[in-house]
Amino acid sequence: MEDNKSKLHKFWAGQINSAKKREDKWRRESDKIVKRYRDGGPRNGKGEFNILWANTEILKAAVLSSVSPPHVTRRYRDEDLVGKEVSEILERGLEFQRDEETFVRNLRKCRDDMLLVGRGVIWFEYDADYEMQDMDRLEMPPQVNEVGELIESEAVFLINGMPSEPDSINPDGIGQMEFQTAQRVTSKYIYWKDYLQSDSRSEEDVWWKARRHGLSKDEIESQLGSEAVQKIELPQETNDEGTEIFEVWELWNKTKKQRVWFTDNATDVLEVEDVPIKLTTFFPCPKPIFPFETNSTMVPVPEYMIYQEQAVELNRIVRRLTTLTEQLKVAGVYNGADKDALVDLSSLQDGQYKAIKNAAAFGEKGGFAGSLFSMPIGEVAGVIAQLEARKSIIKGEIYEITGISDLVRGDTQANETATAQRLKGSYGSLRLRPRREPMEEFIRESYRIMAEIMADEFSPESFARMTGIEPTPEVMELMRNDKMRDFRVDVETDSTVQPNEMIDQSKAVEYSQVISNMLGQGIPAIQAFPQIAPFLAESLKFIARQFKTGRGLEIELSKLTDAVEQSPQQQAQQQQAQNVDPEAQAKQMEAQMKQAEMQIKAQDMATKAQTAQMNNQTKLQVAQINAQVKMADTQVRANSEAERNQTTIRKNELDVLAGQRGFSQ
Repeated sequence: MEDNKSKLHKFWAGQINSAKKREDKWRRESDKIVKRYRDGGPRNGKGEFNILWANTEILKAAVLSSVSPPHVTRRYRDEDLVGKEVSEILERGLEFQRDEETFVRNLRKCRDDMLLVGRGVIWFEYDADYEMQDMDRLEMPPQVNEVGELIESEAVFLINGMPSEPDSINPDGIGQMEFQTAQRVTSKYIYWKDYLQSDSRSEEDVWWKARRHGLSKDEIESQLGSEAVQKIELPQETNDEGTEIFEVWELWNKTKKQRVWFTDNATDVLEVEDVPIKLTTFFPCPKPIFPFETNSTMVPVPEYMIYQEQAVELNRIVRRLTTLTEQLKVAGVYNGADKDALVDLSSLQDGQYKAIKNAAAFGEKGGFAGSLFSMPIGEVAGVIAQLEARKSIIKGEIYEITGISDLVRGDTQANETATAQRLKGSYGSLRLRPRREPMEEFIRESYRIMAEIMADEFSPESFARMTGIEPTPEVMELMRNDKMRDFRVDVETDSTVQPNEMIDQSKAVEYSQVISNMLGQGIPAIQAFPQIAPFLAESLKFIARQFKTGRGLEIELSKLTDAVEQSPQQQAQQQQAQNVDPEAQAKQMEAQMKQAEMQIKAQDMATKAQTAQMNNQTKLQVAQINAQVKMADTQVRANSEAERNQTTIRKNELDVLAGQRGFSQ
């Protein structure tokens, strides 16, 4: 049967089998870890301490307690009104997607997989709903063909009053057109066993990713067509209803920009097609989330494997403690000769006594102390105390390895100071930050994929229904342009952008305070000593350049400093103007008046010359028009004369013909 496989089928079979073999050890260990998390290990009555469950539950809230809302802004925060509207539409659309419980639930599943087995994967799909709408039918009157016969005309179908070609015509002759009623981006959680990828050391080097489906023949035919079903030959496992279920892999090939459908039980790949959505990163899923990574491989490592030895020892100590605790009981032996003097005291209540025989002899032998011999529990209690101390040490080692500080776990000592508790919390946050950051980046990349799908696929009507904003043609043009949209719009989350925003706000406040102080102190100094204006202006520019937040205002600040420098000069010029000699000022005004009169005369002469030229042109045009009228009149008269001559000639010809007819009669 292997010889019947196509070359392409063998290639992808080799890729998938190689990926499975590469992850085989991790998958086997992960199965054990999941089992231990669920039931705490083997239940043999000896006791288990499920430290895996305890740590995982703590880290769940530390890594992802709530999903950060999207934060979409103009990348450079300038006066880009189109970019602002695109940002607002995409942010509202992403908020709508975030409010869907499916998306949040899938993110939590990815978080749980990351904490337990070491890898979480989410996949995104674009989907749309369509429905057929009836069209109006307009009967056209019969037409006449070239030979004069009547022929029936085809009916015209209208939609909203506009003629359109129907997508189909039902048996009643009613045209129908398919309309899109809804668009959405759907998130799919990928179980950790249902995901494979190429052998790569980093996400940038991954050239194929695959997810596994369990499909019946009917489902394969519905999705891929009957030709795909014909390629399947071997029997498969059946589900509870007895239906054959096939392991089908959906592979995204980044090298050839294709999607391949593959099952091992076929002679060829089921289908090779273009990808349904075109994304900048190609793959419809962000980089898988890992608890930690190495630069040599992307095969996951479960966190439990890091402290597995300590967890095994902890369980061994707990089992011993359980066994020893069972031995901590008041029990022992007594002399058989004194059995008549001893009674069962376990059933007596407080203040109740019971009679015994030979009480005097029982007392002479020392009573209970002389007749009963209890088990030595002091040694057992000492061992238990030592084991409890060792258990605390092991737990401390595990918490140190995982980075869970006492304060994060809610376990503090009453005698600890607030500073000590704050240091513990800071240390715990520092150790947990590498866990939070991948999760935040994972959510951010998910938002970016959803935003790109919406921008590329959603119609203006869908955006309007979902966000309440009617996008303009300019907005839709930017939406559809992936490169320009990435240049002008940035998609983040509140958790990833909040630290930067707080820093930017702090720097902006500091910048405003520095500039305000310099202006508040510098302007009075310039008014008192105008000579220092250039120095203060350059100092203001120098200090402003030290702030990154002030770069956008540098041009306006330069204008302000130039005005500050020119202000003393203008004041000096005004002062000079005030100190001018009156006679010189009168002569200057007289010269200006003469110059103005000369300009007026020159303008008057130019106006007269222009008027004369226009009159000449007008006379010439009138003469040309008169000549054309005369020529037209002469032509009309000539035509009339010619028509009269032609009429006279025709009349003479008719008279001659009439005379000839009379003569012949």
